[in-house]
Amino acid sequence: AEIVVQRADGQEVARITTDADGEASAEVEPGTYLLVPQPVEGLLGTAAALEVTVGEGPTTDRVTVVYDTGIR
Repeated sequence: AEIVVQRADGQEVARITTDADGEASAEVEPGTYLLVPQPVEGLLGTAAALEVTVGEGPTTDRVTVVYDTGIR
């Protein structure tokens, strides 16, 4: 999956692509960001955008993005 990382003003600061295990990472400055998952070929649903806040100092935060097709 591909996820666009945007600043609060909408400017794209990173575009990350998950690996075979669904993992991806990006280094960003402290601040508030919107993670915008892009559509995945073969899936009917797209994950909702997530707002995350990155604090000061060396940190590693894990964010889980879930793609839900809505099919039950």
